[in-house]
Amino acid sequence: MKSKIEEFCKSEFDSFLRDRNTIKLITWENVAQINEPPDYYLFLDKSVFAVEVSMLMENVGLADRKIPRAGIIASYCNLIDKIKIIAESENYLKGAYIVHFSKPLLNFYNIRNYLKTEITRYIKLTKKSNKSDDCVLYRDDRGKCSIKKIHNNRNYISLSGLMMTKWEGEAQNDIKHLLQERILEKKHKLRNINEPKILLLYDVYYFASKEMFKKCITDIEALDFFNTLFIIQENNKFILHSKE
Repeated sequence: MKSKIEEFCKSEFDSFLRDRNTIKLITWENVAQINEPPDYYLFLDKSVFAVEVSMLMENVGLADRKIPRAGIIASYCNLIDKIKIIAESENYLKGAYIVHFSKPLLNFYNIRNYLKTEITRYIKLTKKSNKSDDCVLYRDDRGKCSIKKIHNNRNYISLSGLMMTKWEGEAQNDIKHLLQERILEKKHKLRNINEPKILLLYDVYYFASKEMFKKCITDIEALDFFNTLFIIQENNKFILHSKE
């Protein structure tokens, strides 16, 4: 069974191809996990391609391990969602709150229940207030968690911080490194596949624009191993490299 990411990338590339109106027949064939790689075979008219799906993500060091940035953000969002459910079910979410994490906390997975308790208690205590000052609930050597109430007009809890915005030059270097790493990894994995190969890359690095991707392709080793390299971003999708 294919993952949601694999199916999503397949669907995005399929719609991209169909929008071109230059191919009469587009057919996909799933490859059973035991027979991978590749993930799929794609038949375009009389041509067949081996299609591999992967992700571009940066790992963030937390304590003694590295965790994908996308996974970190999802974990914090999940915490806020749980708090919102509790506060609404017990009828003390009255007003708008912002929970801010300056950076990912070192021991988040060990203290998330503590954070849930403290954030929930703060919301309950400030239920009748119009707004409140910023209050730091937790701090470690990496970052801190704070909360404040900003108004009493609408009920919600918003998460801020974590995105760790990068300078353009830093993001440019990062995406070049991540792209090179993924291409070499997939080249090795697909080394025994004879069909021309298409690599679909789902970008959860978040910081790189289309222009940044284009700037680095001239320096990428083994790019020509792939017939086509297709990038899928949250609000964009494009061919970065193709022999056709």
